[in-house]
Amino acid sequence: MPVKVKITHGDVPFLFPTSIGKMSEEELLEEHGKRVKHVPGFRPGLPPEPWYLHDHVSFEEELETFYGQRWGARGNGRLKAVLMSPPTKNEIRKPYYEDPVAYWVPNRALPPKKPGLDRWLDQYHYLVEVYEKLGIVVYEVEPPEPALGPYGFIRWFSSSADAATVIDGGAIIPRAAWNPISRGREAIWVRALTEIGVPILYTIHGKGIAEVGGCVWLDDNHFIVTEGIIMNREGIEQLKPIFSMHGIEMINARVPGFLNNIQWPAGGTSHPDMWVAFPDVKTAVLYPPMVEYNFVKFLKRLEFDIIEASPEEYLKSGCNMVVIEPGLVVTAAGPDHVKREMEKRGIEVIAVPYDEPAGGEGAGGAIDCTTCQLIREPGPLVERLVERALREIAPELAV
Repeated sequence: MPVKVKITHGDVPFLFPTSIGKMSEEELLEEHGKRVKHVPGFRPGLPPEPWYLHDHVSFEEELETFYGQRWGARGNGRLKAVLMSPPTKNEIRKPYYEDPVAYWVPNRALPPKKPGLDRWLDQYHYLVEVYEKLGIVVYEVEPPEPALGPYGFIRWFSSSADAATVIDGGAIIPRAAWNPISRGREAIWVRALTEIGVPILYTIHGKGIAEVGGCVWLDDNHFIVTEGIIMNREGIEQLKPIFSMHGIEMINARVPGFLNNIQWPAGGTSHPDMWVAFPDVKTAVLYPPMVEYNFVKFLKRLEFDIIEASPEEYLKSGCNMVVIEPGLVVTAAGPDHVKREMEKRGIEVIAVPYDEPAGGEGAGGAIDCTTCQLIREPGPLVERLVERALREIAPELAV
């Protein structure tokens, strides 16, 4: 017997008329006659003209027609849609706290403090409410619970940024390394993304490692990655042609790692969104000890105004924020110096309580980690990178 897969009109509502189930044959024919007039290159009574599609119609132009939205969240233009996942018991299973070093719980504080699920949920729902008040559509994924996968319990569904990086036309699916016990989330997220209509453009495979979701956009055309714990050279080489086809250059800012000692101040760092953010055009929030000095020089060459986060603010995820649009950010409450410095520069800061993912201690699991960005409007470009090529300004960071 074949394994059957049934797709209903309701599974892909953006493709069909809302009342298709109630339409008569005559109504279907009438609607067909209206819709076929929009087919690029269609000529009644004449053969199709494939060359017209080849030369004149891009995938991105038909994206909303076939997939419901103009998916893509490159750069820092106005944020329109995100994907998130509420914390569940998957995040606080007993083995994580019996062996906190192996399970990296939390990133910095030992012995760890177990998060309170109710408080964490309250903080999560408040963040969702903030996004919705800003006009952002929130797609919420409810993962299976309990999640006992091939390698044991799966956690960090709540870190939804790990789901994908969504560029023009669809999602790039990561292959994880930072916290190997989290592997298996990708299968859930792929189902969720396709369920809401996001095409999958590429999946990191082979021996490539690339956790792209926690990387950071400098502008629409420049994406900050980091070769090290969360990304290897093969992962970067797989990403390069995908980004290149979309006019995107990668900036490879390398970071320190760890061996056996992960207790602060040892342990290195992970994703770029833990140590850098761009709350406005030509303004950066940066924790310099966690990135190579070449990156600091690069920002200076771009004439950026750099707000330096302190070690204490790094531990409170002071760089981990979501840019709603240039000059407006959502960040975790607590890192007051960074907040004041942004406000001095005219940046509007919406600070929300979000310390419970790390049990109120340590860095990780904060605002940007929680948010997979799906749709953005085009944003401003960095002028110096329009005038001169990245390879001229910072050849040591060019890929």
